[in-house]
Amino acid sequence: MQLSSLKVDQIIKKTSTFKIFKNVLKVIIIAIIIVIIIEYLFISNSRTSVGFKNRKTLNNSIPLHLKKLHDSDLEVEIDLGKNIPNVSKLRQSEHEYHSNDIPNDHKNQHIPVNDHILTDSSFLATTIFLVRNNFVDRDDSVIPNQVGDKGVTETSPSTSKFIENVSSKYLDSFQEINDVENEDRELAGYLFKKNFDSVSKFASDHLIFDEKKSLLRLKQLCRKHWPYGVTHILGEINSNTKYAIYSSTTDTKSASNYFFYLPLTILSWKRVGFGSIIIFVGSQKGWCVNQLLVFIVEQCINLGAVLIFVNNEFQDSIRLSQVLRIFTGNIIISHFPNANDVYLMTSDSDMWPLNEEIYMMPANKTILSINSNCCSPFRHRGQTYKMFPLANVAMDIKTWCQLTEHLNLNLHSTVDDLLQYLANEFGSAAVRPVVKGDNKGWFMDQLLVSILISRWQKMYPNTVQYVPRNIGRDRIDRNNWVVVDFEYKNDAHLPTEGYKSENWFRLLPLLELMYGVDSYSYKYSLKYFHTFIDIMKRY
Repeated sequence: MQLSSLKVDQIIKKTSTFKIFKNVLKVIIIAIIIVIIIEYLFISNSRTSVGFKNRKTLNNSIPLHLKKLHDSDLEVEIDLGKNIPNVSKLRQSEHEYHSNDIPNDHKNQHIPVNDHILTDSSFLATTIFLVRNNFVDRDDSVIPNQVGDKGVTETSPSTSKFIENVSSKYLDSFQEINDVENEDRELAGYLFKKNFDSVSKFASDHLIFDEKKSLLRLKQLCRKHWPYGVTHILGEINSNTKYAIYSSTTDTKSASNYFFYLPLTILSWKRVGFGSIIIFVGSQKGWCVNQLLVFIVEQCINLGAVLIFVNNEFQDSIRLSQVLRIFTGNIIISHFPNANDVYLMTSDSDMWPLNEEIYMMPANKTILSINSNCCSPFRHRGQTYKMFPLANVAMDIKTWCQLTEHLNLNLHSTVDDLLQYLANEFGSAAVRPVVKGDNKGWFMDQLLVSILISRWQKMYPNTVQYVPRNIGRDRIDRNNWVVVDFEYKNDAHLPTEGYKSENWFRLLPLLELMYGVDSYSYKYSLKYFHTFIDIMKRY
């Protein structure tokens, strides 16, 4: 039977339509398969973030700032960003703290965490990193808390319990992920074993000195937001040690002129038999986040200084950094009630002592005022007072507290009462921004201590030792910097911006005379300078 041409045309059209439909269906099926494969690979990538060095390391799907930890046989990539999981009920930090590019000796810092918990190997790796690098402190039962006079000799029960709990909980979760390879489970167990070893090693090697406890305490303080005006103290007061008091702001443009010198000034006072008490005034962000200040604070702690932190408004920073030196005794005694006999001397961050004898109190005196003939008298509230410089005034803590008994400033007080007192005593000069120069605002600390000493002298005649000086002869001064020897010199007033190369090279001859080129202090000073410059360039 023959088909008509019309029917043939209809059959051809139907066949062509079927072929087109079939091809389209094939394309759709292939596309679906591709999507499924891509989705599978994406999910696999999000499941794990650890791997062996010679095998492809998978990345977590959360946006990460990745850092690498290298061991002899493995490589771990770890999230150091904001999605670090909560470890042992850590509270979220209000300030970020970064460890990028910080020398290994200065990595005792806090990383912000939140309540986001990952139940896969990225949490596992992050937990190991936190413990191994000491980012979680004793309050969270990670770092051993059994610190005695001779340090920790074994891992504390709380640390072992933490590792045991984390190991059990998160290895179980780890094994519930069906597509995780056996070698990843083995790596997880290996990391936890290394964690035991690293925590034990940390306990025995590092929690030895009080400085380490102070570093831990600093991290604890940096985790919390401090109300403005609240003071915190780090370090221990030794009743057999004499102390120099000096200060630094953290937020002003000129702050680096002072805080650069702090560790070096600690060494200079050690040379003449004094410890150091340093007052940091400024925003908490300064010493908790600014990497340069973090480095300096850690150096001050490692050198054994006692640190007082005052979190305060920017406009009051300079004034408080100057005046609080007068009230340091009140702060110390509130924290160390048996420190009444401790000898405190006010000084400046950019002043190095050279002659020990000038700082000694005569046996029959109560207050020592050095360079007592420095300045012209001034009038205040209708009376004339002799002005004494705050560098240097010395007495024991009991006398400092008696001198300032009209205002009881202690560790748990804010500084609002002090600022109000200054406003009542000195008027508008106490509320205007401090400008360096010959004005009441800049010299307010000297005005206050001069008034207090004059009142004391009237109540207790012949108890103040006044020591006149000839600054032009007995000081190595920044305005006429000549260093040949310091046999007849009492102190050195240091160049501003000492971290600049041209000024640093001016300081080297003095450092050599003070310590000798083969001494620890001289070598430390060189290393400190280069590290300071390196961090400054990066940040």
